Amino acid sequence: MKIKQVAISGFGRWSKQTFDLTTQMQVIQGQNESGKSTLRAFIVGVLFGFPNKKGRTNVYDPRDGSRYGGSLTVVFGDQTVKITRLGRTQSHLTITDLADQSVILHPEAWLAEQLAPLNQDSFDAIFNFSQQDLAAITQIKGADLQKLLLNIGAVGSAGWLNVASGLDKQADKQFAQRPTGKRPLNLATKHYAETAALVHEKALTLPDFVRGEKALMADKAEVAAAQKTVVTLAAQVKNHEQLLQQYDLYVKAAALKAELSNTPQSVSDDDWLAVQSQAATMTMHETALQTLNQAQTPQVGHVSSDTFEFETAIAQAQLEVQSLQKQFAQRDDWLKTQQQLGAQFEQGTIPPPLSAQEKQQLTRRGPAMLWLMASLVVGVLGFLVAKPAVLLAGIPAGIAYWQYQQHQRHVEQILAAYNGLTINEVLNLQNALKQQPLRKQKLAELNVTISDQQSALLRRLKPIASHFDVPLQLSDLPKLVVELQHRYEQQKLTAQHDILKLTQQQQQRVEEIAYHQQQLDQLRQAQRQIFARYQVNEMAELTARRQNELTTQRQQARYQDLMRQLDPKTLAQFQQDTDRQTLQQALAQLQAQLSVAQQRVFDHQATLSNHQAQQAQLTSNDQFLALQQDMADEQAALLDQFGDYLADKLTVNWINQALQFASQNRFPKMQQLATKYFDHLTQGRYQRITFSETELLVTRQDQQTFQVFELSTGTQEQLYIALRLALSQVIADIVAVPLLIDDGFVNFDPQRKETMVTMLQALAHTQQIIYFTTQWPHATSNNVIKL
Repeated sequence: MKIKQVAISGFGRWSKQTFDLTTQMQVIQGQNESGKSTLRAFIVGVLFGFPNKKGRTNVYDPRDGSRYGGSLTVVFGDQTVKITRLGRTQSHLTITDLADQSVILHPEAWLAEQLAPLNQDSFDAIFNFSQQDLAAITQIKGADLQKLLLNIGAVGSAGWLNVASGLDKQADKQFAQRPTGKRPLNLATKHYAETAALVHEKALTLPDFVRGEKALMADKAEVAAAQKTVVTLAAQVKNHEQLLQQYDLYVKAAALKAELSNTPQSVSDDDWLAVQSQAATMTMHETALQTLNQAQTPQVGHVSSDTFEFETAIAQAQLEVQSLQKQFAQRDDWLKTQQQLGAQFEQGTIPPPLSAQEKQQLTRRGPAMLWLMASLVVGVLGFLVAKPAVLLAGIPAGIAYWQYQQHQRHVEQILAAYNGLTINEVLNLQNALKQQPLRKQKLAELNVTISDQQSALLRRLKPIASHFDVPLQLSDLPKLVVELQHRYEQQKLTAQHDILKLTQQQQQRVEEIAYHQQQLDQLRQAQRQIFARYQVNEMAELTARRQNELTTQRQQARYQDLMRQLDPKTLAQFQQDTDRQTLQQALAQLQAQLSVAQQRVFDHQATLSNHQAQQAQLTSNDQFLALQQDMADEQAALLDQFGDYLADKLTVNWINQALQFASQNRFPKMQQLATKYFDHLTQGRYQRITFSETELLVTRQDQQTFQVFELSTGTQEQLYIALRLALSQVIADIVAVPLLIDDGFVNFDPQRKETMVTMLQALAHTQQIIYFTTQWPHATSNNVIKL
């Protein structure tokens, strides 16, 4: 198998990235955090499946949100395929044969078959390792390496190894070689020895057992006689205790009978119910009267006073609103005139009136005309007198032109403030401009007057608006006044309605008071008649008599209950001269006799228990026969269990020997090849590698043996790499996949690192090697991809 291209859609820091692996010894160089380990994890993920989030495993989610996954272009023999695996949680695998672009059915099964017998665990154990993995050398055992070789080198060995492991564990759970073992066969063997010793011991005690049985029979007879006496005395004590209890009941019944002989006249149920009903009804009428008498009559006059004040204030506010509306109209006229005047100028800015000098500049022609006329005169005279003198006319003409230009500049400056109006239009606006300051002053005074009137009006309307819960709105005072007028009219109507309603309610209250008072008087008269019948003055006395009657009824019921608990014979005995002291004396005598009899039973039972304990230590014929049978059963069971144990152990040995033969005895080959690589890497310093069940040993050239943890870090890593390379070479006839090495030589010295590079380049002739590193000694090599 050879990987030709790696194309990543999204995996960790890589996104939409392609790497072409053109050589057998492919070096991928980059600094820390450049993505080397991420690229190695991507290759393994495409081949065996991407990692999940169980534990703290890095799942390499794309950082830029790209689609998770990518593809590998791989050569299997003479077939080139593209393996595409997309998605992490629901990964989708597609394999395309690049020869004809056909898609392979059942891609997972096809890929597993191409990689068989490798899975991800065995791939990581042999072909994929990093600097961090090298520390695992201290945990390697020969048995683990041998099992790994059997899994890969023998077809179906994984199942047979599981069977052998299960049988071995099953056998070890049954029996341990150490004598203190607590496993079933150890315990059964120990118990069998104890049973055999017990059978021998019990055979000597049979005669004593027969004599003890006769003594036990006599003891049991004495215990039975003593127990019979105790039962008889206990029954007599119980009868006297019950008789004493019934005597107490008899005394209570006699006392109740004496109390019941003096009972007052009872209140009949009808009279009692009638009085209770009358009391409840009287309470209802008294409560109603109290409520009606405490009710307050509303003050109607206060409402009318407020209504009158609001009416006057609203009328005054209407007049003030009319005055404000007139002032608003006048202000609008002035503002409109001012806006019309400002509209004639740029940005609405009204200029000040012209000064006298500015007005003169606009109206006079200026001295330029005089100089122009002088120029004409001089020119005419010069033409008539002497023609060269005509040139003198240019002087006043020039002066005239200069003064004309000066005059024009002054006019333009004045007109610039008037937004391009003509001189006549400017002169016509002067009267309006002179009135502008006075108009502004009057407008300001009018605004102050309007503001004062609005404030006064709001102060006048504020209590009214608060009363009617109407918000004050300065923007629309007429509407506010109309709303308050409307609310006032509504309140006025409501007040009139309330006055009428209150009058009706007052009349109804007077009628209800009269009704309740009349009913209350009638009920009191009926109640006094019942009180007179039982010679009481108030309800409390009648209630007390009724309570006494209920107490008497309960006492009568209690008396009847006590009498039912006394049988006639016992009652007749109590009615004679029997007293409590005589009964207590008789009970004390019986209790003393019972105590003596119980002590006698305890003594006999103690003697019996001692004899039974002695007898229990002896063995009967039946027990002896049962012990012999138990020993025979245990012996047969031990033979069966030891047979199963030996069968399991022999089966394990047979499976291991068969698998060693099936794997072509690869373990010794691996050990020999690893020794060769290790010897080469250490420049002949270490010459042998030895495995045992629990540890791995190396022998130096001076024949001194070391455990792995005794070696330096660099030497440990060289031993680990030698084992990895040996494993990959020994199983090359079964499966050949690329070696993925991530910075595996950090602790090597320069000489050993160069030796390692030379060894890898030699191995690369038959096996693709992808080496990830931060630094490669051959900087000019064409097999280096720099990240």
